[in-house]
Formats: sequence, C-alpha cells, structure tokens
Amino acid sequence: MKLITNTAMARWLWLSVLVVVVDQATKWLAEALLTPYQPEPVTSLLSMTLKYNTGAAFSFLADA
Repeated sequence: MKLITNTAMARWLWLSVLVVVVDQATKWLAEALLTPYQPEPVTSLLSMTLKYNTGAAFSFLADA
C-alpha cells in the first residue's frame, strides 16, 4: 500500500475547501436573488424555487 504524500493530501484539502466555498456561495446567491417559494423561470422547461429543508435527510424529522 502506497502512502499518500503531503502534496497529494494538500491537493485534496484545497479541493475540499473549494467545494465548500462554491457550495456556500451558491446558497448565498440563491437567498439573495430568489424569493422563497416563488418559482423563477430559467427556461421554458426549467424553473428555480427557493425552499428550506427544516429537517434532516429529506425532512424525516421535520415534525419532531
């Protein structure tokens, strides 16, 4: 079994950081640009709607 080098670990760390930053940025943009529960058409076949998941894992604890 080959050991993972520090360089390889640093690359994965930076990729993880990038994914988290992009995820948070898209969430911020959605909250800034979309009105909750108001469909916003993107194309004739696609629309975006801002909704909040108040429970864990697809709201299976939403009523808890």
